[in-house]
Amino acid sequence: MDISANKIIGSRVLTKSGDYLGKVIDFKINNLNQTIKQYHVKRGIFSGLSKSPLIISANQVISLKEDTLIVEDAVIKKGIKERKESLIGVNVS
Repeated sequence: MDISANKIIGSRVLTKSGDYLGKVIDFKINNLNQTIKQYHVKRGIFSGLSKSPLIISANQVISLKEDTLIVEDAVIKKGIKERKESLIGVNVS
C-alpha cells in the first residue's frame, strides 16, 4: 500500500507497547534509493521539557499505517544512551 507524504506528516507515533511518543512533523528521504531514512517526531506533552524533535531511524519502525507509526519499545532508551555517549565521548553500557 502506498502512503502519501501528507498522510505520514501528522501520524501518531506509538511504541510496540502502546506508549504515545508524539506526531510525525517531518521525514528525511535517502535520495539514492528513494526510501525514508528518518522520521522527525514532535514529542507529546508528557515526555519532558525537551523541545527538540525525536529522530527515529527507519530501521526502528515496525509498521506504518495510514495514521499511525509503530516503533520498537527501545527507541527512547536507545536515543538517551546515544546522547550520553556523544556528550562524554565514550561508550555507555
